[in-house]
Amino acid sequence: MALDLYQKAALRFPSHYGALLNLGILYEDRLQFDRARACYSRILDVYPNDGRARLYYKVYHKNGLWLRDIILKRYLVYSFVQIIHIC
Repeated sequence: MALDLYQKAALRFPSHYGALLNLGILYEDRLQFDRARACYSRILDVYPNDGRARLYYKVYHKNGLWLRDIILKRYLVYSFVQIIHIC
């Protein structure tokens, strides 16, 4: 529901800071990192010094992965190892 509303707002107002920022966060929550990065990039096109958008924009790892991807993969491997250890 919220995703649909922010998508519509971003289409209607392509440089609306709040719509783009929240849409990017929703995409990250859904692990759609390329879409999230595009939202933050659009914010930075209009507001190049915005600290929050820069923070959320993140840095690509040398393999093209988001840092959050790497953290998530390590967490999943750790969780899997813990489950095996318990069994």
